Amino acid sequence: MYGEELLFTPKFLKAKEMADAGAFGKIHLIKQSEKHFGPHSDWFWDVNRSGGGALMDLGCHGIAFCYWFLGRSPITSVYCQLGTYVHGNKTQGEDDSICILEFANGAVGMIENSWAKRGGMDDRIEVFGSEGCDLR
Repeated sequence: MYGEELLFTPKFLKAKEMADAGAFGKIHLIKQSEKHFGPHSDWFWDVNRSGGGALMDLGCHGIAFCYWFLGRSPITSVYCQLGTYVHGNKTQGEDDSICILEFANGAVGMIENSWAKRGGMDDRIEVFGSEGCDLR
């Protein structure tokens, strides 16, 4: 089991409340992004101990977030692009990932995760619908 935090983040809860109230109309794209310069613990670089790279570490939360935000619509297709661009000397896992999910309700989820972003944490969502958008 892992600890899911995105579903309880106040700024994301507000966006979900707005979406459920129809503020964005029919949502066609939800983007979630979490990027920073790598794990805080050395053991996490070891895929044999941690289970994977940036997608496993961060992407599991983005996938859960998109699924929840879109009302648990079934996922019909998944595409991921993974790469190790900065931390190849520390890990056999990817340090950057892009994951695109297609949902049965017609929406697309795009999840971007990185351990290769310098300059601090970047954590955001973007919601795009027929009646408006929200960037948090």
